[in-house]
Amino acid sequence: MAERTAEIIAFPQDRNIGKARHVASVFLKRVSDRDRQSYWRRVVQSLRDQFLRNGLDEQETNRQIDIFRSAVQSEVYRIEGKRNQPGGTA
Repeated sequence: MAERTAEIIAFPQDRNIGKARHVASVFLKRVSDRDRQSYWRRVVQSLRDQFLRNGLDEQETNRQIDIFRSAVQSEVYRIEGKRNQPGGTA
């Protein structure tokens, strides 16, 4: 029987809005830059481990992490923008 191969395709991390919102929210609740950096490193390491464990290569793993970083950054800006609008939460 011939060996079958398949290409592993990651769920596009720019579409992982629920997770991006959650990470952005937790990130913003961290008081110090050190806490925020520590949290972000844990998130990235968890994603990296998950992608590599599921068969993504290093290049695609890095690409998906970068895409997710952009999604989280957009959510941080969205949350902070709401806080700065009249009637927004402080």
